Amino acid sequence: GDPMRGCRTRPAIGAGPAVGSAFAMALVLLAPAPGRAADPGSVFHIDRNKNRNQVHYGVRVDQSCHAVGSEPAYNYWLRLEATPPHTEDLRFFQQAAYGFAQQAVLGDGRLELRLRALPERPVTVRLASVDGTCRAEPFMDINGRSARLEKIFVFAEDGMVLPIVRYIELSGHGDDGVEVYEKIVPGK
Repeated sequence: GDPMRGCRTRPAIGAGPAVGSAFAMALVLLAPAPGRAADPGSVFHIDRNKNRNQVHYGVRVDQSCHAVGSEPAYNYWLRLEATPPHTEDLRFFQQAAYGFAQQAVLGDGRLELRLRALPERPVTVRLASVDGTCRAEPFMDINGRSARLEKIFVFAEDGMVLPIVRYIELSGHGDDGVEVYEKIVPGK
């Protein structure tokens, strides 16, 4: 049979929170809202201040909820500003801002993703089959603590050629349920 039969790799349009767009202007990597974690086609996404279009990050999995291939993570646009909303691939130059600096499948099945936008802060994705549904949860070190990634917000302004990142906010919750937050100002 087809090993990908029944495996979703992209969410339905309009599923989950519709917030914003991408890193080059100002971004927010949002972990899936409750109910979204069952869809590894969108583990987290980037919102921009420019418009509501989003860059989503998903993971290809097999029927057993194991990552497929050595580079199972992928990204794509969710064009919420379009009528009707639709998904599309990122262009080559957009991968420079929204692509992967590195991705690895670890021995225990977790994924380690390093985004070009924030390579010094890897996102670890834990995959688990729960009641026959594959769940993917992103984790990141925030203010020195391991936390479930809920939001990365990057504020940027237009520059001469490329945007200028002014600050990055990371937020989530630690294993103890306590909210964690960190603000990063590039160059400081």
